[in-house]
Amino acid sequence: MSDSYSKDTNNLRKILPALAIAFAFAAVAFSLPLDQTDAAPTSGTCGDGVVWNFDGDTHTISVTYTGSGTGRMVDLDDPNKSDYAYLWSNIDNIVFGEGVTYVGACAFEGFGAKTITLSSTIVELGNASLAHNDVTELDLKNVDTIGRMAIYDCEKLTSIDISSKVKTIGDYAFDMCFALESVDTSDATSLVSIGHSAFVATALTSFYVPATVTSLGTGIFVECFDLPAIDVDDANPNYIDVDGVVYDTDMTTVLLYPPARACSVYEIPDSVTTLAQAAFATGYKIGAVTIPDTITVITDNAFEKCTALKTIKIPATVTSIGEYAFASCEGIESVDFSGTTVLQSIGNGAFLDNIKLKTMDIPASVTFIGMRAFAACSELQYIAIDSSNPNYVTVDGILYDKKMENLMQFPGGCNMTSFTIPSTVTSVDINSFSNLKYLQSLTFPDSVTNISDATTTHPGFSMSPLVKISIGNGLKTVGAHPFIDHDFFDKDGKGLQQTVKNLKGHTFVGVDAHHMIMDDSKPSEGFPLWAIVVIVIVVLVAIIGIAMWKRSR
Repeated sequence: MSDSYSKDTNNLRKILPALAIAFAFAAVAFSLPLDQTDAAPTSGTCGDGVVWNFDGDTHTISVTYTGSGTGRMVDLDDPNKSDYAYLWSNIDNIVFGEGVTYVGACAFEGFGAKTITLSSTIVELGNASLAHNDVTELDLKNVDTIGRMAIYDCEKLTSIDISSKVKTIGDYAFDMCFALESVDTSDATSLVSIGHSAFVATALTSFYVPATVTSLGTGIFVECFDLPAIDVDDANPNYIDVDGVVYDTDMTTVLLYPPARACSVYEIPDSVTTLAQAAFATGYKIGAVTIPDTITVITDNAFEKCTALKTIKIPATVTSIGEYAFASCEGIESVDFSGTTVLQSIGNGAFLDNIKLKTMDIPASVTFIGMRAFAACSELQYIAIDSSNPNYVTVDGILYDKKMENLMQFPGGCNMTSFTIPSTVTSVDINSFSNLKYLQSLTFPDSVTNISDATTTHPGFSMSPLVKISIGNGLKTVGAHPFIDHDFFDKDGKGLQQTVKNLKGHTFVGVDAHHMIMDDSKPSEGFPLWAIVVIVIVVLVAIIGIAMWKRSR
């Protein structure tokens, strides 16, 4: 899983899909002429033997079975493609009749319904089928399969009972159900699988894993900031919990660390050889962690947003640090690589947004450093790398590839106020200049042909101290919006898109922290020689002319 588990990211994930759905539905409604809107259908088909009817008096849409067919609703890839999409803001209640067996993918995503009544014949909820609704309760009755994101972002839902019928809880099924305090699995005697990120950002205070569960996804309880422990049934043959932390039964893999579990120092047992993806993510009460030499890979998101961590010692046995492994660990001040001789890979965003990290010493053995590995580290003063490293080099604490053709990271806390990129550089990852603290002037030479797009996958991106940006004449390609927190204007104050045409060969000066106006004026360097020669010639010609004029008189 490469998506962020930060709270800011989840807020974006919450807002943007809802807005997109709202605008999409609004577009459908407003695209109809008035006479067509008035005559818009109040009923229609929506599956195999399944029809819908809308009652405007009660603001209720009913989904019923005709008596023939499978009773399955159709799957949609976009909720505004349904015939009833124009009703999205008018539906308060959704009622499914007996005989309906399946709620189609995206069928009622984003409708904001206050009540949803499932019939006893419904056995499956399709992907995102009931997501983004305003229900406070939901009776699953005889549902056996809860699809991916099926009840995602139902932020008013407070509790749910997982019945003896339920076999599968899909990925992100209850993700961002912020008010969800209780999930009762005590009767879930058929439950086999709980998917990735199934309960992310919920208000759970406890959770019980039944004996029947054979598959647990990764990051199930990320950002469950009230969850201090996870209880696994003693009879479960696949998983155990030790003091509320979930392992496989052999204790070779750490699977799930409950985010609210307080621990000054957590020592991972020596029996452990594998950290599951996002195993400790958002464990905001872990003061320190001891990683044993039995670990060779620190997986993606493994310790993301463990904000109380202050130092990390990378074992000598580790060969790879995964994507966003320590991202948004806002308390980390140092990373100890001493004795590390086999580390080969540091993944994308591995130490992204470590706002207290001051220095980074990269071992000679590292052959791959991903994009944004040290981005948004506002206190990072320099990056050092062993001179024998065959792939990377640092100059003045700035990280480049060995040939110095790619600028990979300008430390956010570097005390330079003005920086001209070396003329060997042809490509710049603009994210390498994120969360700057001192840099005010940045010059791209003519050698730079490519400037990447900025990314907002994780928080922390900022170039706000920059008040002067100069772009050379060699620019050929540029990302969609590389200087993401700056708006560009021409000399007349007209807004400019950040395209090659508008950026190439121009200098922009900031009127404030976020607004840049084109200013291509250059400071005077005195008269060039050719201009002096021309002036002398003009003066001599004038003198001779005047002399000849006087003689002729």
